[in-house]
Amino acid sequence: MAHSEVVRGVNECIARLEPDTAKRVSASMQLSDYNSAKADFGTELAISTRTELDPADRSHVWYAAFYCIVL
Repeated sequence: MAHSEVVRGVNECIARLEPDTAKRVSASMQLSDYNSAKADFGTELAISTRTELDPADRSHVWYAAFYCIVL
């Protein structure tokens, strides 16, 4: 993620939605998988979904998908 405002927003979202510190750290550590379309974020559905969404909505969708699949 190139923009510090976006990174800050994602981190604030993770902190609000996940009370467990270990899970917050896990979520933050896997941001690079999302950005690189690796692991579960590299599936055809995940890639096509992220290309169809408005960029302003992507961080919310990412966290919902990440939280349900990975944690």
